[in-house]
Amino acid sequence: MNYNVPEGSYSTNPSDGAVRVKELKQMVQSLHNNDISVVMDVVYNHVYNANEFCINKLVPKYFSRFGKDGKFYEDSGCGNDTASERSMVRKYIVDSVCYWADEYHIDGFRFDLVGLLDVDTVNEIVTEVHKKHPGVMFYGEGWSMANDEVTEKYTMATQVNSKQTPGFAYFNDSIRDALKGHVFNDTAPGFVSGEEGDEEKIAKNFLGAADWCSSPSQTINYASCHDNHTLIDRIANSRPDATREDLIRMNNLAAAVYIMAEGVPFMQAGEEFLRSKVNEDGSFNHNSYNAGDAVNAIQWGNLEEAANADVFNYYKGLIAFRKAHSALRLSNAEDVAKTVSVVDGLDKNVVALDIKGGINGETAKELFVIFNANTNSASVSLPDGEWTVCINDKNAGTDALETIKNGKATVAPISAMALVRTGTAETPQKIKVGTKITDKNSNAIYRVTKTGSNGTVEYQKPLSQKASVTIPKTIKAGGKTYKVTSIAANAFKNSKKLTKAVIGSNITKIGKNAFYGCKNLKNIVIKTKNLKKAAVGAKAFKGTPAKAVVKVPKGKLKTYKKILQAKGLSKKATVK
Repeated sequence: MNYNVPEGSYSTNPSDGAVRVKELKQMVQSLHNNDISVVMDVVYNHVYNANEFCINKLVPKYFSRFGKDGKFYEDSGCGNDTASERSMVRKYIVDSVCYWADEYHIDGFRFDLVGLLDVDTVNEIVTEVHKKHPGVMFYGEGWSMANDEVTEKYTMATQVNSKQTPGFAYFNDSIRDALKGHVFNDTAPGFVSGEEGDEEKIAKNFLGAADWCSSPSQTINYASCHDNHTLIDRIANSRPDATREDLIRMNNLAAAVYIMAEGVPFMQAGEEFLRSKVNEDGSFNHNSYNAGDAVNAIQWGNLEEAANADVFNYYKGLIAFRKAHSALRLSNAEDVAKTVSVVDGLDKNVVALDIKGGINGETAKELFVIFNANTNSASVSLPDGEWTVCINDKNAGTDALETIKNGKATVAPISAMALVRTGTAETPQKIKVGTKITDKNSNAIYRVTKTGSNGTVEYQKPLSQKASVTIPKTIKAGGKTYKVTSIAANAFKNSKKLTKAVIGSNITKIGKNAFYGCKNLKNIVIKTKNLKKAAVGAKAFKGTPAKAVVKVPKGKLKTYKKILQAKGLSKKATVK
């Protein structure tokens, strides 16, 4: 697009600028009339030759970054880097993006090597465009490429800095490489093609929680794009021993993972019918920018082949299933945490996710998704209930393929399965002050005493009477962590089973009669250093054994001994 001028070679009259502008606007309008959005690939991060670039001729070395030696930086690997941090360069970029959104009604912008632009510039772009066009989407390649001299001065718009650009999404190379193998080793297999030990990576990426990512709204999940091999070519490179049927199974399994994963799915045009880029010598082309149409053309005629048409329909079904189930389209990590859980205890190379309904408009009571990368079938236990299979190794969509009532799903080799449990969805609990939380991990009921980022809870009582109890430092509920800061009055009153109690390090208050009458409580461990006499209720330790042993934090012996005895602990008890 030559920054702000449409490329003339696509126009019927390249020499007439007005024709270029008019025909591009007509094209965008025609696509919009057919419900097709238009996303523009923009390259603001570098110019091919900074010395010849027009703005640098007007104001020498202002537009491009250079080092202490006076030489222009080439961190992009394909030219000289743009100095986006300079005020007028930033204004030029922001104005340019706004121009395309205002004049041409572009629906989204894909930024090439955005990791070479600073976060302030990216945030200003998003803010200014969204003032008039709030629906425009922004994403790009957030690779860390800038040199140390730059990153020591400025914060760049990279994956690892994604929290600082909340309105901008980044390509997720983590899911790409986990699925098909590392991009810089084109014969290495991935999860779908036989690599073992990738289960955790696949699960984390399905949750929209790659190591760099804090929100599913910022991850662009994909297995192939215009760079590097097509998906089927990359899989074939790493598994030359596999049959064509198995290669297609691997392709479809990869698609099932990234299309159903939390986040934003993205695919290369033609991947949905096994697009391949083959050189004259029969090898696969991994960087076809300078290859001709024989390599790069999308061969639509290949859809006439039955195998390709089957893959095309499978992709359509995956997309339809995702669109039908809004629990697969959650926009924040908190909702994912309270909705999607990773299933434990499975065979190697098998990943399963249990997804609850009742959130984001999800109408199903529950979804269950399984990915089996083994060359043999996998048996996976299902939660109780009647399950409808909508995706298996051969078909995908929203129609019922079969019903499972016996609690076991058998997943075919190298394939995915998605199941739906209908019924009234359980709405996730809205947590506010006073909400009761049941935590099975600590066998207790808690009451919320404070919400927000620094939420706290009070230990109310055990779910069942046990000999030993540990009041934890924190608990998790609804995707959030709460500090356990108090023990309710009468929490363990007259417990006959309790013999040991560990009081967590965040406790600041113990209610009256909390351990009253616990005649067998002979072992007490106090980890908190924050207890004061006024915060420990009357008779909190009254009636505990005279031979009880209480272990307290270092430096608290004298203070805590006085507090405990004042609140009922026998003077014969050992405090150490």
